[in-house]
Amino acid sequence: MNGAACRWIRSARKRAFTLMELLIVISIIVLLAVLSMPVVKKGLAVTSQSTCLSNMRFLGVAMRLYSSESDGSLPYAYWVGMSGGGVSWDDLISPYLGLNLTQTQINAGSIAGKIPVLACPADRLPTLPVARRSYSMPRGDYDANGPMGVGKTLNVSAIAPQGMKLASIPSPTTTLLLVEFSTAKSKGDSGDNLAGNAGGSVVDRPTQQQTMGMANNLHESQFSYLFVDGHSESLAPKQTIGNGSMEHPRGMWTVDPND
Repeated sequence: MNGAACRWIRSARKRAFTLMELLIVISIIVLLAVLSMPVVKKGLAVTSQSTCLSNMRFLGVAMRLYSSESDGSLPYAYWVGMSGGGVSWDDLISPYLGLNLTQTQINAGSIAGKIPVLACPADRLPTLPVARRSYSMPRGDYDANGPMGVGKTLNVSAIAPQGMKLASIPSPTTTLLLVEFSTAKSKGDSGDNLAGNAGGSVVDRPTQQQTMGMANNLHESQFSYLFVDGHSESLAPKQTIGNGSMEHPRGMWTVDPND
């Protein structure tokens, strides 16, 4: 075999070896990427949950500021007047969120654009020209005196409801002020939890949280909760219902500290 042939064979062997090395490196990179996906996914989930809890605390501060200028009353959940429309709790605290809404905008039932503090980053529903909302006030289950939560509502009334007085809540550390509530649909219609809309501004029971919108996919079957004292927690719904049930909650959902 002449020298040229030998050189060609050595060159071919070198190219084959280099290609094999490249394939091995690519295989290792792919394997590492596959193995790291759960870690990355978990990291993103933790970040989303942390942002969600932070959003709630910020909203709690805004509600406190509203209360300080409203004779110690919390915002009501919603009010629908005699001519329709609707005013929701986020409309009421909008000045403390840096939103300078006109009365026409407040009555419109939605707010244009995006308001990040009102939406959990894990609540990934289709983009709309109006802002979504991921949080609602707990109206709670009913007893003989009506709803037992802090979210007060009135439909077709000439006078807005009276928000609950902070001083009337005996256990602010264990009473819910806002609960995470994804939307029922994803088309931007009246079933969606839209910022500034009476619809979706209030929630009655954990089963609603678990069956609508992103539901249990938000934070791996846990939800974010804001308490009257201003702290927020991530909890499984069953941890919030006291001696009630998922359909008829007591515990944190009511202002009664003994249920």
